[in-house]
Amino acid sequence: MIQESFGRITYVYYSLSTLEAMAGDGELLDIHINESPLCINSFDISLEEVFFELNNLKLNLSTGPDNLSATFLHECRFVLAPHIHFLFNQSLNSAIFTTIWKTVFISPIFKKGDRSTVDNYRPISKISILPKIFSKIINNKISLILNKFLHDTQHGFRKRHSTITNLAVYGLK
Repeated sequence: MIQESFGRITYVYYSLSTLEAMAGDGELLDIHINESPLCINSFDISLEEVFFELNNLKLNLSTGPDNLSATFLHECRFVLAPHIHFLFNQSLNSAIFTTIWKTVFISPIFKKGDRSTVDNYRPISKISILPKIFSKIINNKISLILNKFLHDTQHGFRKRHSTITNLAVYGLK
């Protein structure tokens, strides 16, 4: 079902000829999707990006449904990086995200109160490490593109921006 939806999303992106976006100053931008890097299928993940993420893995991450540990991926990064690089690019080019990467372990975490009451627990999802790396690389690429269209006073959900930086900007005016 998710794979089907992903395919539909990809089709919609290919079937659109233009995308209208609002620039920070209110000017309407006409972005030609087929001529810009906004199509996810046009992204190319480099071997360096994969190796960088494997090299900087937090080794205390728990394993997900694929049972690949962060320590294993980190220690074998020289051998595994080219193969992971190939898998990531195949996934982008074919618009298929493998089923095991969409599977999560859900664990209940106690919040407070009576331990025998279900309402006092919250679920956490443990995803495999490879899809975390994949999404981090894609997120970085999308952020680089979209940050060009965001106004300087946009502080929510951006790296190196916060409520403090927002207050600093408006406090100076």
